[in-house]
Amino acid sequence: FAGCQALVTRCSWGTVARLVGLAVLVGLLAAVQLLPFLDLLQHSQRDASYGGSVWALPWWGVANLFVPLFRCFETSAGYFLQTEQNWTSTFYPGIAVLLLALLAVRPGGGRRVVLMLALTGAALWLALAEQGGLFSVLSRGIPLGVMRYPVKFVALLTVTLPLLAAFGVRSVLADPAGARTMRPALIGTVVVITGIGWWGAAVPYADTVGSNAVDSAVRSGAHLVLFGLALWVAVRVSVPWARVLLLVVAVGIVWSDLLLHLPGLMPRVSRASYEPSVLVRENLQPPPRVGD
Repeated sequence: FAGCQALVTRCSWGTVARLVGLAVLVGLLAAVQLLPFLDLLQHSQRDASYGGSVWALPWWGVANLFVPLFRCFETSAGYFLQTEQNWTSTFYPGIAVLLLALLAVRPGGGRRVVLMLALTGAALWLALAEQGGLFSVLSRGIPLGVMRYPVKFVALLTVTLPLLAAFGVRSVLADPAGARTMRPALIGTVVVITGIGWWGAAVPYADTVGSNAVDSAVRSGAHLVLFGLALWVAVRVSVPWARVLLLVVAVGIVWSDLLLHLPGLMPRVSRASYEPSVLVRENLQPPPRVGD
């Protein structure tokens, strides 16, 4: 690709050489871990058909990008999981990040936006496994089966969506036309969240609780409206310090959304549980000792 780019734009072949050298350097650094891993894989019981499609992303799982508790059940430990996969409890990017990523998708957004959008779509498509079809087609030539749980492909979204959001921020703050598209994108996203919340409550699924989806939709929608309002005012205010303050508020809303979107996301144990007095109170016999 770099060679073709050099021919088309007549850029320096030194740029191509540096790019190839960088790729070789990254490969050498990664070889310290990759080569032993490949050797372990060669001697393991895994083959191209080992993983299958167990714990794939359900076809409705894309809704969790907007409403994180949609069709999720609560475990005995107090955190939530999707009903058809237990690999990750959440891949919710934050509703503000999703809104900004949507704002980046517009005519004239550039090839990098198209690339990030294509990678996002491919990741979600592959995470569906056999439900999407692409996973099955690629598995004929690539041993994807050695990797268990196709839902892992959603991990790529942690890279592509924030990058798309960055392009969205640029389109809003630097381009007046980008700022004008924020209102319909905001309204459309609120409509989608409302529809998903209604769906979760009206159509019970397995052992999920519909009210959880409604509460999650309300929480996500509230953060979306507050973020959109802060960003909309920041674009129109002319006082520099006021704009900075509003943008800081917008970042705080993103942080609040990520912190509150999934109750019990990180179960914790109190520090007192590790105090020596616990051993006496519980009368553990024999008491644990260093080295045992």
